[in-house]
Amino acid sequence: MSNSRRFALTAVFMGLALVANGGETDARASRLLDLASSGGYLRDERWKMAEEISAVPDAQMAETATALLASGRRTDAGQALHELCFVWAQRAPEPALGFADAISEKALRDTCRASAFRGWAEADWKAARAWLDKQPPGAARDQVMGGLLTLVAGRDPHAALQMLQEEIVRGRDIQTSEVMKICAKRDPAAAVKAWENLPPGKAKNSARESLAMNWAKVQPEDAWRWASGFPDDKDGQGTRRNVILGTAEVAPDRAALLALQSPEKDRKELLERIAWTWARQDPDAAVRWAGGLPEDVRPGIFVAILNRSTLANPKSLLPSMTSLPAGKDRDLAVSLVIHRWSDEDFDGVKKWLVQQPQSPDFPLFLLSCMNRLAEQDPELLFTLFEKLPDREKKNMRIHFKMTLDQLRPDLASRLAPEK
Repeated sequence: MSNSRRFALTAVFMGLALVANGGETDARASRLLDLASSGGYLRDERWKMAEEISAVPDAQMAETATALLASGRRTDAGQALHELCFVWAQRAPEPALGFADAISEKALRDTCRASAFRGWAEADWKAARAWLDKQPPGAARDQVMGGLLTLVAGRDPHAALQMLQEEIVRGRDIQTSEVMKICAKRDPAAAVKAWENLPPGKAKNSARESLAMNWAKVQPEDAWRWASGFPDDKDGQGTRRNVILGTAEVAPDRAALLALQSPEKDRKELLERIAWTWARQDPDAAVRWAGGLPEDVRPGIFVAILNRSTLANPKSLLPSMTSLPAGKDRDLAVSLVIHRWSDEDFDGVKKWLVQQPQSPDFPLFLLSCMNRLAEQDPELLFTLFEKLPDREKKNMRIHFKMTLDQLRPDLASRLAPEK
C-alpha cells in the first residue's frame, strides 16, 4: 500500500473516531493515560497497560489511539501510544502504520512508527520485511532493518545471516554486531561463513569483533583456533583480544593464560578485564589467581578484583595486600580490603587498629578508616591520631581536619592548632 493511500485510510479512521468516540473509548483512554502517568515504565504498571490494550476490540483501536493523541497529555499519551501501536500492528499492520505516519509531531511519529513495525515483525517478520524492502533507502530505513535483523536472528539465524549479507552487499549501513552476537552463540559455523562472505569494510570489521567475543562464550577453544589464524596485525590482535574477553565469561583461568601471552601493550588491560569478570563469578578464586601474577601487574589486578566483588573473608587478604610492591595500587588495594572488612565487622577493625600504631602502614590503615571512625567512634579517632609519629601526624592533619569539617563539624575545634 502506498503512503498516500495509507494517509487517506488513516484520515478516514481518525475522522470516524472523532465522530464515534464515545464514553467507552474516552474512559479507556483515560485509564491508559493514568497508567502511563503513574509509572507506565514499571513492570506492574506496564502489565496493567498491556492487559488494558489487549482488551481493546480491533474496531476500536483507531478510536482509542485518536483519543490518546487528542488528550493533550503529551508525555503520557506518548507512552500509551507506544504500547498501543505495537499491539495494533500485530493485528492490523497497515492501519497502525498509517496512523503513526499521520502524526504531525516527528518524535512521536517516529516512536509510534517504530513500535508499530516491531509489533508487525513480531507477528509476521517475513511480511514486515517485504514491506520494508519497498521503502526508500536511507538511515531511517536501515535503522529499522537493523532491529528486524536482530529479531529474526533470535528465531532463524540462517535467515538473519542471509538477510544481513544481502543488506551489506547492497551498501546499506546496517549495524552487524547485534546480529552476530546472537548468531555466533546459536550457530557459530554459519556465522563464520556469513562473515567470510561479507565485503571488506566497516560492517565486516564490526561483525568480526562481535563474532570473536560471542563465539568464545560458547566454544572458546574453537574460537581461539579461528582467531589464531589471523595475521599478527591490528585486526588479528583485536580478534584474539575479543576471543580472550569472551572466554573470560566461561573459562577465566584459560583466558588469563591467553592474556599473559598477548602483546605487552594489551596485557595489563586484558588481565584487569578478566579480573573484573572472574571477581563477579568467584572472587576468592580470582584472588588466588592474582596472587600468582607477576609483580608488575599484581597490585592493579587486586584493585580490579576488590572493586568488583564481595569477599567472604576480606581480613584474610591483608597480609597479601601489605606485602605487594610499594605504590599507589598497593595502597589502594590495602584500603579496599579494610573498607570491605569494615562493612562486615567494624568492631573487629577497631580492635585491630588499636594494635597497629607500630606498623609502618599505620597511617594508611588509619586513613582508610577515618571517615567511618569520625561518624561512629570519634573518640577512638582522636586517640589513634595522637599515636601517629610526629612527621606522619603533620601529613595526616589536613585529611583529619577535612574529615571533621565535613562529617563532625561539632568536633573540629578539638583538633589542636598545628605547631
